Amino acid sequence: MRAPAPPNVVGYLLDEARAVLADAGWHDVETAETQPPRRGLTGPMRVLRQRRAGGTLSLVVSGERAGGSDAGGPGRAPEGDAGRAAGTEPSEAKGT
Repeated sequence: MRAPAPPNVVGYLLDEARAVLADAGWHDVETAETQPPRRGLTGPMRVLRQRRAGGTLSLVVSGERAGGSDAGGPGRAPEGDAGRAAGTEPSEAKGT
């Protein structure tokens, strides 16, 4: 028997969220991945939103780290030319 409301798993890692939901009787779970338009994100995947539609639970997930080997970590822009807006010189990018 399924619980009347699923547990809130927003903020959980995807694997942990699936385990918690399965323990609560929620096995019909769909996932959709979201990411910034110009940059991919890699795992681990984290739940950003959950919605219930009838007997199905939909989770929106995203990776936590910028893709690529030169990623500076969450929230850090790449160093050098890769961090500048396309077609701008360093003085233009700084607003001077």
